[in-house]
This record gives sequence, C-alpha cells and structure tokens, in this order.
Amino acid sequence: MFDIVMGGNTELAQMAIQLGYTSLIIVYTSLDDVYKAQLPSNNGLKMSYAVMLDTTDKNKIMSISKEASQENILCLVKAKQPEFNRFIIEKTSASLVDAEHVHPKDHLHFRRSGLDQVLCKAAKKHFFSSLSSLFSLNVGEQAKILGRIKQNARFCSKYKVSYALCSFAREPLEMKGAHDMKMLWKLLGIKSDIF
Repeated sequence: MFDIVMGGNTELAQMAIQLGYTSLIIVYTSLDDVYKAQLPSNNGLKMSYAVMLDTTDKNKIMSISKEASQENILCLVKAKQPEFNRFIIEKTSASLVDAEHVHPKDHLHFRRSGLDQVLCKAAKKHFFSSLSSLFSLNVGEQAKILGRIKQNARFCSKYKVSYALCSFAREPLEMKGAHDMKMLWKLLGIKSDIF
C-alpha cells in the first residue's frame, strides 16, 4: 500500500511507517526542489519522488514531464479544462490529479467525472485523486465528488488504467491509516494493486 504526501517532512515518513504503508511518494512543486531534497531515512519504507505542476503552460509541462520521466520522477498535473486534460494524457508522460473537480455541476442525465472512455483508452499512466481536497468540501459536494471518484474507478478498471485515491497530506496528522485507505478503495471499487 502506498500514499502520496506533499513535501519531504521526516515526520511524514515516520507516520507512514506507523500507519502501515510500505511505499511513500513525496511530492514537490518544482524539479529544483526535488533535486535539492534528500530522502529521509526510510526504515524499510520504499520512497520515491514526484513533482506537482499547477500550470496551463503546455510547453513547460511537456519539458518538465520529459525531464522528470528521464530521472524516474513521477510527474503530476492538476486537472484543469477537458481540452487541457486531453492534451496532458495524449502528449505528455504526466499523470492527472483531481479530474473529479473540473466540472462544477453535473449534467442532467449523466455525471461529469472528468474522465471518459476516450481519455481512459488514450491513457497509459495513472490517475490520482486527493483525499485532502475532498475533506475541504461541504457534505453535499463530498457526496458528489465521491460519486465521481467511483465512476472514474470503474472507467479505469474497465480500460486497465491505474487509479488511486491518496491523502496528499502536508502534515502527519492529515494522513490516513493504510488499512482504512485500503477499505475505502475497496468500497469505491479502486483496485489496490496498481504499484
């Protein structure tokens, strides 16, 4: 079981071990921060790096994702508009984060979850959702986003694309237990053997 956290805080790695995780991905906002960072002592915890991009500059995303993939660094891009997301999936090696939050309202007859069969067929990488952004919403919005996560999990399962719900915690107390996350994944239909 793995989790994704923001920043290289050593307390996050210690908390991950206590919560039962076997792997931890540490996310930074730029490649320079990744190069400067040093992995904390892991005590049997498999650790790797990722870079999170929150921009719409396509050239910048392409160059950073290419450089990150050469260095075996996971590149994550915050989902924006549907056309932008399709560009990210088709033209870069980056993974989308929070595709469920793209559309503010659902259509009358279907759910706008941010993913569809066309995007899932084109995808050769992972999709991630942030549990921390889910907790910042009101109850009605949480129910809507959980429904979208469940639909995206079905799409990804059908088209054999990896999909995960991770904490993206900034503080150790924001992390959730590995067993709790595994049961939530099971409840939402997310396959737990993606890494």
